[in-house]
Amino acid sequence: MKSISVAFAVLSGVCASVAHGDLWVSPTGSDSNAGTQGAPFRSVQAAVDAAPAEGCVIHLAEGSYFVTAGTTPSEMLTVGKPVRIVADGARANTVLDAEKKRRAVWINCEGAELSGVTVRNGYFQNWNFFGGVRISAGTVSNCIIEANYSYHNDGAWLDGDKAVLTDSIVRNNTSGTNPNGMGITVDKGLVERCE
Repeated sequence: MKSISVAFAVLSGVCASVAHGDLWVSPTGSDSNAGTQGAPFRSVQAAVDAAPAEGCVIHLAEGSYFVTAGTTPSEMLTVGKPVRIVADGARANTVLDAEKKRRAVWINCEGAELSGVTVRNGYFQNWNFFGGVRISAGTVSNCIIEANYSYHNDGAWLDGDKAVLTDSIVRNNTSGTNPNGMGITVDKGLVERCE
């Protein structure tokens, strides 16, 4: 009888966390955790996958997060839900690192937001793709996008009418077609107050 009530308490705690729209991620967490403040996920993708379809805030503790455990360029942090991913600390100390093995982040949903992080070491050796951040729909704000590489579109690539990059620093990215780095490529979208 006690084990049933303990299990119910644990499960209802998970549901309450999701229902209130907040999940937590920490470099010392585990993807088998519930994503609560006391039992955070380890990977940002696990939190995105666990988030309800709308209105969730995903809090990132300071530290480095490796974008995925895989090694193929197609694996990246993919945000296809209207969730907000926000750093709880300084953007320079909250890092999404693609380890120079893959593309870093794709924001692909109106209402999705990535805010207050550093995105670095994205890599893709192919024409017309990106290394760092691709925004097809949604917002990237108050971020540092640095040290990313791709053959054509390197630091940030906006390719949708609902794509927004604002109040961010884009620096030290390189491109195979432009060794000085292109920084930001805009096919469609809006860039405001970026350096």
